[in-house]
Parts: sequence; C-alpha cells; structure tokens
Amino acid sequence: MNNFQLERMKGKTSLTGQEFEHNWHIISKFEGKMDLVSFTVYPFLEYKTVAEIPDDYLAEIRRHTSLPIMITETGWPTEDTASGVSGSYQDQIDYMMKLIQQANDIEVKAIIWVFPHDSSFGVAGGIFDHISLFDNNGKPKPAYEYWKAVNSLRLQ
Repeated sequence: MNNFQLERMKGKTSLTGQEFEHNWHIISKFEGKMDLVSFTVYPFLEYKTVAEIPDDYLAEIRRHTSLPIMITETGWPTEDTASGVSGSYQDQIDYMMKLIQQANDIEVKAIIWVFPHDSSFGVAGGIFDHISLFDNNGKPKPAYEYWKAVNSLRLQ
C-alpha cells in the first residue's frame, strides 16, 4: 500500500499558501508493486465551503488507478479557520455525507476519520485543530452519530 495526499496529487492546495502541479504520474511509478492505493483527503486545503467541493471530487482517482482505494485520513473543521474555511458542526456533517456518497461511487473500501479528539497542535496555522469527531474533552460532536450510523450500515 502507498499513501498519497489527494490535494497535492490534484495540485489543489491554494489555501495552504503552497502551489503544486498535479502529480498523478507518481502512481504509475508504483504500478505492479501495490495491491491497494490510499489517500489522505482534505478538500479544505483548496475549498472554503463544503458546497464548493465538486460532486466528482473523488472520481478523478479512478482515472488513475483500478486498484482498491482507501482513505486513511480525512476531516472537516467544526470552527472557521484562519485561512477562511467555513467550519461548523453542520459543515462537518455535510462534508461527511458528501464524502460517503462520493466514496461509494468509486467503491472506496475504507475511510478513516483523522484524530480521535480535537488537537491544539497549531499545525498549518491550526487548520487541523477542530476536524475530529470529538472535542478536546472527549465529547462527541454531532457528526459522530452520523459516522456511527453509516458504519453500522456498511458492516451489515
């Protein structure tokens, strides 16, 4: 398994202040050496609202591999970020629903939501500090109930 950062592969990271060219060609360097391809997925590195995320955001992956796909990290903030990303409990739920629909469309095998609890690391200007499904005190955020429901359906 190799893990790739989807937004860097797409060349879509403008809100980080860093620009990258698309890097899809990297996957071909591992052809025949992988049985699964995985991605970290953070659309808020490019889009300020969930509504801005294209409905085919994950579909591009299938144009570059036929291998099974896994999302090893993802999340959406529940508080606004310094880079202008709109974050709220409802935004996180909306992102989760959009992600799950698109993941089903391309037959993603597994999705792992990042961090068990919110952090205060300040990484990348704090953009990752409020993207987990639990707050710093271990209290579940509203999206957690959706996450549990979706996972119980997938396991049946």
